[in-house]
Amino acid sequence: SIAIPDVDPDEHIVELIRSSSQSLERLHIGHVTDFDIVCLVANSRSPEQSLVYPRLKHLVADNFIRGASLPQLLSNPFPALETLRCQYLPTRMASFVLRENRACLRHLAIDMTTMLGVLRAGIEAGNGPFANLNLLHVHPHHASGVIAKQDALLLAELLELCPHLSTLRMELSLGSGVEDILPTLRVPLAVRHLDLMLAPRTIGQVAAIICACPQLVGLKFGLVDGPDAPVDDPPTDETIQRYLDAYRGTASGICHLELTLLHIDGHRRRAESIVLLAAMFPTLIGVYIPWRVADLEDRFADDLRHAIDRPVYKNVTHLQGVLYDWDS
Repeated sequence: SIAIPDVDPDEHIVELIRSSSQSLERLHIGHVTDFDIVCLVANSRSPEQSLVYPRLKHLVADNFIRGASLPQLLSNPFPALETLRCQYLPTRMASFVLRENRACLRHLAIDMTTMLGVLRAGIEAGNGPFANLNLLHVHPHHASGVIAKQDALLLAELLELCPHLSTLRMELSLGSGVEDILPTLRVPLAVRHLDLMLAPRTIGQVAAIICACPQLVGLKFGLVDGPDAPVDDPPTDETIQRYLDAYRGTASGICHLELTLLHIDGHRRRAESIVLLAAMFPTLIGVYIPWRVADLEDRFADDLRHAIDRPVYKNVTHLQGVLYDWDS
């Protein structure tokens, strides 16, 4: 195992890695350039072939810096690769590695721009699915998290290539172009843990996603719009009942919700929104709100209790057993 995440790899580090190529199983490098990658995989004995790392299963390449152009790879340098985590890996390199390792990759974390570029090439070439991939993390190329609408649609095609995915994390922001199609994404049925970071926006969007993923156990999401009501007033019983009726009988196994954003005006509406979501899904056992998400007032616990005790919830028997946890 070699880990040098915070050091620019000089020629001595590159040689250390190359000399360990036959036994190395884990490699974590940071601040790498195209030229560094060329040096790591170049085969001095046979320029037409790559230096092979036959036992390398886990590769993390952070903070990629574009430099020299990459030559065309003719052999797979990482035939046993199971985990690939990279930021801005050159498309040519990523395309080759992902194509050659589709059958063995289990964990993949990659920026959206690289992944979609690879995906376009893969679809055109008719490459097969990521048959054993069970964790996928896609994050934006730009800090804003915004992606083009056509890329959001291509994301749906990516998910179709991951039939056995159990954990999906999409690090995209509100207004990224993906939130409008989230409820209609054909998320693989095997997904049990879904992390949407800041998207979606509304209770209805959250509920639609839960309903679209019947095996889902845990969901992380952002919420910026509660049920219809003035800022300082709770929603009416009629509004709450409308939500409950709309999702009654839904086949869902959701157990845990974690908010990555809670930006709803009015302390009462915050509590009412969370309780309403909890009431809609009878398998739910816990809701977690990290301290960084919202500056919750001291009376938040009282607001939750008042919401839970409303008569409109008298037949929602599981609601009293849901655990609400937040950092104060």
